[in-house]
Amino acid sequence: NNTSRLAAVIPVHSHYDHAMDAPEVARRTGATVYGSEATANIARGLELPEEQIQVVTDGQTVVLDAFRVTFIESRHFQFPDPRLVETMLTDSEIPQPLVPPARIYDYKLGKAYVLHVQHPLGNFMVVGSAGFVPGQLDGLAVDTLFLGVGGLGSQTADYRVQYWQHTVQAVQPDRVILIHWDSLTGPLDGPLTGEIRIAGFLSAGAQDTLAFLQERARQNPQMPLQTLPRFDQLVLFPPAAGSSP
Repeated sequence: NNTSRLAAVIPVHSHYDHAMDAPEVARRTGATVYGSEATANIARGLELPEEQIQVVTDGQTVVLDAFRVTFIESRHFQFPDPRLVETMLTDSEIPQPLVPPARIYDYKLGKAYVLHVQHPLGNFMVVGSAGFVPGQLDGLAVDTLFLGVGGLGSQTADYRVQYWQHTVQAVQPDRVILIHWDSLTGPLDGPLTGEIRIAGFLSAGAQDTLAFLQERARQNPQMPLQTLPRFDQLVLFPPAAGSSP
């Protein structure tokens, strides 16, 4: 990746697969890490300067040039194993700087955020985990929805319907881009492999997720379901004709 400057690094929660390397990315790019107190303590454990750490609150909007990023405190999906619920969700705080090396289970949830991002050319939303709060997103304007589907298949059929209702149907996007579905440990230059073995242990149900999404795609032909191009630039909202790039 040739990116050398960033304004912000925003883990949507503080589990290892979202936040573990966020402070190092911020260090290399000059970015500020935004998130919960748990995320802040991950950053402090890697000795990121305090001026590059900002703890946010539910409903807070951060202005980054032409972008307005609103943090909406939501929910992580429920692990089917009660022991994991206790370890990874109920016990949710990182009360002091987390100094690596640390165990996967030391990276607690913190807060799970939905990000609503407004820009003059269009709005988008990031739902990083397949969790929801009923009615929370109603009325928000969204052109593109980045929808987390990891672990969705481990939930009940009714849960999957409700998740779709309170995310996709709530914001009525023009398109949905699926995220958090592929391997977290596969080779960067190899083929996409789907969820990793540990994800199967934590959540399972990949085939149920696929079947559910295929059915929703058939029911909503006007709203494309896509995945991100690999290491290629994605233009969300092309500039209007005659405007500066």
